Amino acid sequence: MNFPDIEQRILKQWQETTNLLSKLCNVPATLIMRQNTRTMEVMSTSIHPDSPYEANETAPLNGELYCERVIKTQQPLCIANALIDPE
Repeated sequence: MNFPDIEQRILKQWQETTNLLSKLCNVPATLIMRQNTRTMEVMSTSIHPDSPYEANETAPLNGELYCERVIKTQQPLCIANALIDPE
């Protein structure tokens, strides 16, 4: 399946959004993800020295990602600190 390219102006807006959310929520990483056929792809991530993510990174769809859970359940998910989350 081919996924559409995202226009640069949209990517720029997403960058501004992730940076703002990161600042407002006082968290190092805020992401906008895209589900592909076999992977989840980071479309935008907040620019923060402690963020472990980079745009265009991918991870396999294996049920271990928080964003997969949100898509599956269609419910909000709040993880206070993913580094100490037992799941």
